[in-house]
Amino acid sequence: MSLRTNSFLPLLAAALLLLVSPSSSGAERVNRFKSFTRLVLLPHSGAKCLDGSPPAYYFRPGTGAGRRKWHVHLPTGGWCFSPGECIARANSSLGSSRFWARRLPAAVENGERVINPAEAYPELGGLLSQDSITNPAFHSWNLVWLVYCDGGAYSSMRGRADLGNGATVYMQGRQILEDIIYDLRTNRGMGAASHVLFSGSSAGAHAVLLNCDRLAASFPRASTKCLADSGFFVGKRPLAIPAALLHSSSTLETGTQAPSAWLTRASSWVRPINLSYRDGREKTHGESLAAAFQVATT
Repeated sequence: MSLRTNSFLPLLAAALLLLVSPSSSGAERVNRFKSFTRLVLLPHSGAKCLDGSPPAYYFRPGTGAGRRKWHVHLPTGGWCFSPGECIARANSSLGSSRFWARRLPAAVENGERVINPAEAYPELGGLLSQDSITNPAFHSWNLVWLVYCDGGAYSSMRGRADLGNGATVYMQGRQILEDIIYDLRTNRGMGAASHVLFSGSSAGAHAVLLNCDRLAASFPRASTKCLADSGFFVGKRPLAIPAALLHSSSTLETGTQAPSAWLTRASSWVRPINLSYRDGREKTHGESLAAAFQVATT
């Protein structure tokens, strides 16, 4: 009897182990992920976020066949149109790199949003996911997720702005974008990229449209594509957009960085958009929607 009991114990232990082991696909997926994505600060950059903190981006190295393929994403975040809005934004994760988590827990990589309420985290679902099931085409690519902190769609060019009452912000989105790309090329291996995808959503999508050709020129030997998700704002019913997007000339005069006008007719033309963001020179950019979409898909 004793002999039989001793022989049965290993089998019982094995059965219990199977029962308590994680068997759901979700648990297996969490365990399979490794949190490679970390925040990279550029303290020596000449550009600054609204609050004066250094530009930053999240970086997840590619694996396997994706080692020479790069996906750079410009996230959403809207704009600031008035001094008060820009000052408030400078004290948040949309105007500073100070609030962002330095390294992402695996749970964030797996799609969960809040780990520490005091920290901000990027959204890494869909085309940004490292899950081969969710994202079969791009999961192994190098991923770069920019911290959006200039309040001007990565295109502001004013520099330091004194907004009165001792309040100072920095509007250097264009240089932030250039400095991050330079850092990726020289320090992360992006200079040897075979494929590059620039994507953006909302404010980030508009920045992709404005900068696609210029960014692609930095990688003449790579196959470069641009993807703009929700980068146009149609000023026709039933779509409602904030009046500030269509009537922001007065905010330009107060020293902020808003575009002077926005898209009003989806079928034929784009209203002039101020690209200098009050750096002292008025520049306009009026291209047709067809041309804009061609830029985005070149």
